[in-house]
Amino acid sequence: MRLLFTALACLLFFTSFSQTTEEDFKHEVIDEAKIQFELPNEHWRFIEKQNAQKLIIYTYRRDFIIDSSGRKIDPQISFVIEPVDSSLSVIEYSINQRTKMPFDVVSMFNYEDGTMKFQYGVGYQGKYFDRGLEHRIYVVHGIYNTMGITLIMDTTEELAEIVAPEFLQALATFDVIK
Repeated sequence: MRLLFTALACLLFFTSFSQTTEEDFKHEVIDEAKIQFELPNEHWRFIEKQNAQKLIIYTYRRDFIIDSSGRKIDPQISFVIEPVDSSLSVIEYSINQRTKMPFDVVSMFNYEDGTMKFQYGVGYQGKYFDRGLEHRIYVVHGIYNTMGITLIMDTTEELAEIVAPEFLQALATFDVIK
């Protein structure tokens, strides 16, 4: 009887996994800001959630890619969430955040051009240099649910041909929880 129970339990356990799709593993929710997005593929995974004073930081990392110099590059997606004054506009928030994290703006985007679904923010494609490597970043500053949101997607320019389409795929799904 015990063997039969164990067999049934295993069957139920494995059946529940077979009904889970790849899409279920990609859907990510940032509860504090009531936002969501989808990871672009199986190379991406959640790494950690940090609480630092009033900031909450969610970090996602891609499997590393070897660049032409043999370096292991691991592109990242991070959400920095913080409470904000309800009178603060998205533009004011973005200006304030850009002074904390300067980068050269290459282009801007928002929900109106279809780059992202998130209507409460402004986005930038930018570049900066770190240790001699040029980086391509996508940054979104937004305010939703009385929370300031900074989304940062970062890779080296050399790997942007591979990683930028993945960033854009994730951005296209970035939205509030409905």
